[in-house]
Amino acid sequence: NYLSDERATVTNLYQYGLLPEDEARQVAERAWFDGHINALALIPTGEWGDRMLATFSKEWQQLNGKLLEVQRYDASQHDFSDPVISLLNIDRSRARYNALKRLLGLDIQFEGRRRQDADFIFVAAFPTQARQIRPQLRFYFAGDLPIYSTSHTYSGEINQNLDRDLDGIVFCDMPWVLTNGVGHEPNWAEITNAWHASAVPFKRLYAMGIDAYSLMERYNTIGADPQTSLRGESGDLYRDTANRIHRQLQWARFRNGKPVIIENTPVAQQQPS
Repeated sequence: NYLSDERATVTNLYQYGLLPEDEARQVAERAWFDGHINALALIPTGEWGDRMLATFSKEWQQLNGKLLEVQRYDASQHDFSDPVISLLNIDRSRARYNALKRLLGLDIQFEGRRRQDADFIFVAAFPTQARQIRPQLRFYFAGDLPIYSTSHTYSGEINQNLDRDLDGIVFCDMPWVLTNGVGHEPNWAEITNAWHASAVPFKRLYAMGIDAYSLMERYNTIGADPQTSLRGESGDLYRDTANRIHRQLQWARFRNGKPVIIENTPVAQQQPS
């Protein structure tokens, strides 16, 4: 939906889409606002993961944060223990134990330890993978480390049985999704009743369509200043100098398998030009 050159300005070309880079950038802003400095990142292999990592890393460094380590996982697999172990330096802990055991020639007790220099983990994942990664992080002694993610980790539909494993994850998403369209026009219940088969899988695209219509009416009044942004269903919309529309999302945390909205950050209200 966007030109690859972010600085390119083409007369009468206005770009609006669900850019995943906007979300990776906001994860960095949120983590920085929450007081974190040292980050770990768990990213899927492939082009989408590359884009998410590049944007997060760039924004995090601009905020003077440190990205201590990145590990990649194969999203087609079901066991992510190897990249998790490497990310948390559990493998180094085991290596020290084995070396000490050989040196002493004794059967000594061993309890693995994760690295202690990380403040949080950025996990880029879709629901199926996130539901497996979170328990594995707990198993490998990282249950107390904050985890930040994007809307991709949430299916968009409340499912407490499946999403209890996501508890504690902080993520950004559309107002339309987090409120389930309650109190909005058009009403989400009317859409699902009419097109249930296609409504649920494409919930975010409906929000984008609603906002695209609103943008046509109010485009000339929208700028980069928060006071001139459009409070849309897909987020607070603003445009940059290259006529690219960006979205500022809401924040939520999984609790008992359900997303609970948390306050936005002052950083999120300072939109770039």
